[in-house]
Amino acid sequence: MIPALIWGFAHANYPAQPFYIRGVEVSVAGLFVGIILYRFGVLPCLVWHYVVDSGYTSMLLVRSGNLYFVVTALAGVGALLIPLVATLVAAWRRGGFVEDPQILTVPSRPRRNPRRACSRRPRRSWRRGFGWCSPRGWRWP
Repeated sequence: MIPALIWGFAHANYPAQPFYIRGVEVSVAGLFVGIILYRFGVLPCLVWHYVVDSGYTSMLLVRSGNLYFVVTALAGVGALLIPLVATLVAAWRRGGFVEDPQILTVPSRPRRNPRRACSRRPRRSWRRGFGWCSPRGWRWP
């Protein structure tokens, strides 16, 4: 949570009213990006950052009123949507996304000795109550 706050307020370096609102807004996005980083690795975060930055830049170009800038911005954003459309079509044809446990960045946990584990009293954990809001396959640290 602290890295998300630092990241959010570091990306809020222009005037806004109230002064803290952009930092809070980007910090909330940073929390979601942190979940994506933990679950899938750094590559999806890099792609996300590139797409967001190019989207913001293209919005500036579309609002410029110059036909050349508008067409360039729309072509650039359209080029970014081609992999998304191809992925969604492939997933629709296959009936969903294919899960491959080999490509997850979640560390595997060592197995306990079943005889030893049964002799212990199960630990109560505050995390158990939040299982409904975690993505499938999420493993808490």
